[in-house]
Amino acid sequence: MSNTAKNTGSVIIESTSQKQLSIQDFLDEQSIRDGRYDIRDDYFLVYACDLFQQPEMDPEMIIPVFKMETSFRAELNKDYVPNPVVLENVVKLLVDTDIQLSLCLKGESGSGKTELAMYISHMMNWPLTIKQINSNIRADELEGERSLIDGNTGFVYSDLVQGFKDGHLILLDEIDKIDPDTAAKLHMPIERKPWSVSANGGEVIKPHAFTRFLGTANTNMSGGERRFVSSQRQDAAFTKRFLIIEMEKPDAVFFTRLLSKRYPDFSMGILEKFVKVAIAVNDAGAEDSVMDARQLVAWVSTSKALSNLAIKETFKIAFATGLPSHIYETVMEAMDLTLGREKEFTMSYLTAARVTIENQVYKVIDLNLMNYPIQEIIYFKSNVKEEYIAVCYESGSRAHVLKTVSKDYSYYKLEDPMKSKNEFADAMARNNFTYAGMLKIAEVSEIFKGRIVADF
Repeated sequence: MSNTAKNTGSVIIESTSQKQLSIQDFLDEQSIRDGRYDIRDDYFLVYACDLFQQPEMDPEMIIPVFKMETSFRAELNKDYVPNPVVLENVVKLLVDTDIQLSLCLKGESGSGKTELAMYISHMMNWPLTIKQINSNIRADELEGERSLIDGNTGFVYSDLVQGFKDGHLILLDEIDKIDPDTAAKLHMPIERKPWSVSANGGEVIKPHAFTRFLGTANTNMSGGERRFVSSQRQDAAFTKRFLIIEMEKPDAVFFTRLLSKRYPDFSMGILEKFVKVAIAVNDAGAEDSVMDARQLVAWVSTSKALSNLAIKETFKIAFATGLPSHIYETVMEAMDLTLGREKEFTMSYLTAARVTIENQVYKVIDLNLMNYPIQEIIYFKSNVKEEYIAVCYESGSRAHVLKTVSKDYSYYKLEDPMKSKNEFADAMARNNFTYAGMLKIAEVSEIFKGRIVADF
């Protein structure tokens, strides 16, 4: 690797770390054997595609990874999947020493803005300071305060000022919520110019060579967006100090990669059902109905936890019920049109093992009727062989049909809507089944023993 790289910092600061990490902490063995790195006093120079394991990134892009072991390094979220295009652009701008402006990631809630900052911090071993911004933050909170230290009164720098001094990546989370008067205090620091700490008598703090500011926002800081009423209109003097990068809208490929990484035990066919609904909801065009990555994961996780509940119902719990009523109807229709009758499937059913009985393939599931609002169970017995059928009626129009199919298995089917009881009894009679009375839920497991197989 060349000893010079135009997209890396050129200022070398002598490290005061008690311990430094090795190149083995960052690169795989093959990259190390191939010599795809250089060593500097405080950092290694590596190829971004090697470090981030993102083959889509610029193969010639060289970036620093810092040696100093630090407790400010963000934890790695192993489920996070970065967008390689956004990741490349953000990292290139962060490490370019010619750019004095700060960056702001603009996107929907749940689009991965904060996760991206934490991911960069972890992968590059860049100490991270996070400041949650709101309209009530005062200017002196950004700088620090006087406090009693070992019996003496002294000034204690805020996390922001300390990170400014120590070369941190400083994340201003939800920067568009800051009060404009407070924002004025950040005009100099966010351009990496000396910070005059008025709370400490105007002390001038110079930035570390590695200090960078990164904001996150739902808006472009111009205000006036109905959905984000707490976001404020910032003056041009503040907004012009940021390069604003739009987070890309998640597509089916991104959602699929995200879910397959988080749920490796689920088949692609299962995950695609959830992804198709998320895309359909987002394509519905309702401003307040965007289903982001966080909500999609919540839906899958809820379906996994409530595995005997139809995914239509878990969709309501994880997403739809929290929407305005007119939007609720829109997203439920999108889900219904996408899944059709599959919306009644449960995660237990979707992930169930298969069994073949009399050349018919079924799914093996656990059916607990206690989880359903069963009001009545009618029971039929075959006139010609040892076979039984029970119809378990819910409070609505649905009914569960149980049938013994062998000594080891019982057959389960969900009917929606169900025939009337008289119609069903007539159909049973035509098939040589006789009405045998009514059952209690507790009695069902005595008759329909063995594992349950399902067919929808």
